[in-house]
Amino acid sequence: GTLMAERTLWTYADAVDRLCDLFEINEAGRQLRSAKDAVLTAYNDIANRHPWKYYKRRFPFRTEASYSTGTVVFTFTGGAYERMLTLSAGTWPANAAFGVVRLGQNHWQVDERKSNTVVTLKAENNPGANVASTSYEWYREAYPLPALFRREYGLIAPADRRELVHLSPEQWLQSRRAYGDASSSIPQFYTILNDAEYYDTMQLVIGPPTSSALTLEFAYDAYPRPLLIHEYATGTVSVTINTTAVTSAGGGAVFISAYEGSVIRFSSTTTVPTSPRGTNPYAFQRIVSVVTPSTSLTIDGAALSTVGSGGFTISDPLDLDSGAMLTAFWRASELELAQLLDNSEADVRRREQRFARALHLAQDSDRKSDAMDFLNSWDDGLLIGDVDTGHS
Repeated sequence: GTLMAERTLWTYADAVDRLCDLFEINEAGRQLRSAKDAVLTAYNDIANRHPWKYYKRRFPFRTEASYSTGTVVFTFTGGAYERMLTLSAGTWPANAAFGVVRLGQNHWQVDERKSNTVVTLKAENNPGANVASTSYEWYREAYPLPALFRREYGLIAPADRRELVHLSPEQWLQSRRAYGDASSSIPQFYTILNDAEYYDTMQLVIGPPTSSALTLEFAYDAYPRPLLIHEYATGTVSVTINTTAVTSAGGGAVFISAYEGSVIRFSSTTTVPTSPRGTNPYAFQRIVSVVTPSTSLTIDGAALSTVGSGGFTISDPLDLDSGAMLTAFWRASELELAQLLDNSEADVRRREQRFARALHLAQDSDRKSDAMDFLNSWDDGLLIGDVDTGHS
C-alpha cells in the first residue's frame, strides 16, 4: 500500500546544525559549544514565554491509606538498627519509607523500611529515647510531582467533584498542627514545597492525610523534555521492514540506555542521514523505546523499509509544538547565538525584532479552537470543571 507521509520530529542535532550553517561557524570546539548553549537557552526560554497548550498535562494519582494495625516499640539505640521502630501483629506498608509515624500527638518521619516489621526513623526527627509498646498510625502526606512539573491548576477529588484548597507552605504547616493527631477520609487542602530528599525536586503535600486510598488529579504545565543527547552516529545498523528490532551491524555502533526516548533516523545507504534540509534526508525515523545494551534496541513503530547495514543517527527530540512554536524557537536560538558571539548591536537588535514577531505569531497559532474558551482558560490560571450549558 501507499505509505503516508510522516511529520518530521526535529532534533537537538538539527537545531545545532542549523545555527552552525546560518552563522557559518565550525561544528567543533568553542563554536560548537556556543551553538549548543544557544539552543539549550532558547529551548528553556521559549517554554516560559507563554502558557503553551502543548505543555499542559493531566496527572491522576492514587493516595495511600493510613495504617495502624498492631503496636510498635521504639528502640533509640543498641538494637539491630539505630532508631528502630518494631511492629508487632502487622506489616509495614511497602512504601513505609515515604511516610510518617504518629505516636500520640508527635509525628516522626520514617527513614528506611528494613523489613516487614522494622522501620527506622530519621536521625533529626525521632523521640530521642526508647518508647514502650504503644498504638500508632502510619500515614503518607507527601507525593512526588511529575518529573517535568512546572505549575499546577488546582487539585481535584473526582469522586465528589471537589477542589481542595491551596495553601502556602506556611499556612499548610499551621493547618497541620490543627489536624494534629488524625488522618481523615476527606483531604481538605494541599501545598507544594521542596522535597528535602532530592535536589531540584518538588512534592505535593495533602492534609489531612487520607485514611483510605483515594484518586486525586490535577492539570499542570510541564517543562519540555531535556536535551541531553546531541548526536550519536557511529557505525551502521540493521532493521527489517515491519519489525521493531534494530541491531548493530558493525563499525562500532554501541547503544546505551540514555538513548531511550531519543529520535533514531535511518539511511538507505551507509551514509549518516540528515534532516529534510540536509544532503542525505533520512529514509524514516522512529523513537527509541528500549535499549538492550549494547548492540540492540527496540523502536516505537514498525520500520518502513529494510536497512541491511545503513547509516543512522540518534538525537533528542525538540519537545515542542512544531506547528505553533518552531519558528519562534529558531528565532530565539539565533538571537541567543548572536549575543554569545558578541555580534554587532544592530544585528542583535534586528534579531530581537524578528524573534518578537515570531513569538507573537506563535502565541496566536497556539489557539487550537475557534470556540470561545473564556470559561476554561488555563492561560489565566483558571480551571473550571463544570460548565453550565444553560447559560448563553
